[in-house]
Amino acid sequence: MQFANGERRLAPSRWAGAAEGHGTGRWSERASLAALALLLVAAPAMFGSEGPTAFAVLALLTGLCLLCLAGSGPVRPGMAPAARFLVPAFALLCLWGVVQALLPVSGAAQVAEPSGPMGPARLSRSPTATLGSVLQLLTHAGAFLAGLAIAARPHGPDRIARIVAATALAVGLYGFVAWAAEFERILWVEKHAYLGYLTGPFVNRNTAAAYLGLGGLVLMSRAVARAQAEATPTLARGRRAARFVKALAGRAGLAAAAAGFLILCVLLTGSRAGTAALLLGFVALGLAMLRRRLLALFLLLALTLCVLFLILLAEGGIAPMAYERLLREGLDGGNRSAVYGATLRAIADHPLTGTGLGTFHLVFPAYRSAEMTDWGVWDRAHQIYLELALGAGLPMAVLVVAAFAATALACLLIARRAPRPQPAAASAFAASVALAAHGLVDFSLQNPAVATTYAVLLGAGCAPAIRTIPFLIPSRGR
Repeated sequence: MQFANGERRLAPSRWAGAAEGHGTGRWSERASLAALALLLVAAPAMFGSEGPTAFAVLALLTGLCLLCLAGSGPVRPGMAPAARFLVPAFALLCLWGVVQALLPVSGAAQVAEPSGPMGPARLSRSPTATLGSVLQLLTHAGAFLAGLAIAARPHGPDRIARIVAATALAVGLYGFVAWAAEFERILWVEKHAYLGYLTGPFVNRNTAAAYLGLGGLVLMSRAVARAQAEATPTLARGRRAARFVKALAGRAGLAAAAAGFLILCVLLTGSRAGTAALLLGFVALGLAMLRRRLLALFLLLALTLCVLFLILLAEGGIAPMAYERLLREGLDGGNRSAVYGATLRAIADHPLTGTGLGTFHLVFPAYRSAEMTDWGVWDRAHQIYLELALGAGLPMAVLVVAAFAATALACLLIARRAPRPQPAAASAFAASVALAAHGLVDFSLQNPAVATTYAVLLGAGCAPAIRTIPFLIPSRGR
């Protein structure tokens, strides 16, 4: 234990020392960071990683990153106090999925597997789909642990934030250029839906809005942290204001401008829920990072952005295009309320055990009513909480949601109570709020690219607790 400026801190770990003093540790550190960077870049680049092949690549890269981390020495990410809620709940969810897929149940309805004849009745309607969902959950859990372990190192959170921000900017730039040039393709594939809207490499504009929103929150948290670091409270008021203005003219202003560009890209997706969720995310970011007078400055900036949006709306600019769906369809586009009602009826028939993770598309047709639209195929509930409750059962769904809420709250406490700015914890909390709100009306968090990026950000947000709350960590000598 070390004491610096009256603050209790842990002495450097053997892991960090190995990474700095030995060639093998340094190589493992660089390899793990490179593998994580490749994971974060590949996730959105492969059409949002939709499809089994793309997700297999994500799983491979996640395993490679964890393997490189294991070569650095003992990794104990579960010791982070902020992660103590989420890790056991996630493990129980995966274990419960395996039980659903393997536990035989007499008299239960069973769906024939696409690859073969109908097998013995299990707790899950489709054991294959459930095991596939468990593998996806394990991959996202690996991304969370990788982010947590890498962010626990010196400069780890900053490196993760740079990778996420650079990747989101590249995605936004590609999407903006394609939209401006009216290039109606997703990479090299012809675009059949969402013509005239920005989607970037994503198939769905809502997932594009969610991903770009994550990048905007990360960039804005870095901008605020740099401005706070320049305007230290120990300086005189005039000098502090001068340094704050200087920070805005430098890297902090550049990061804020980049965040503004991603906000513009979110507007161009035309996603109603994505735009509203991003707004809530920025409010959560301000709550996590700003203090008193800076909070007033943040509110002034938000007011300025609102005025700018109203000007664009009055002048007939891009804003009407982004919100024409809201004016035309309202909040219940596609009869989602009817889908929610049908999902609730299905949950009522299987309240405790659920129908199996990943089986919504197999269960929903039996509850679909004639009043629902004939457009498309409802393979998702467009509400992650209802779909989780249907697949895993109400008790497990409540446990998992409560664990995520507790972890997000822990990130908020880290950001508010730490003596220095904690942009990683603040952006993790803001991303949790944004995606939680978005999940009320859509399934963006079920997209592998969004889920992987969020898992890494959440792990990085939990990592500061390892150093800033040492009294909660068991002694190494015990």
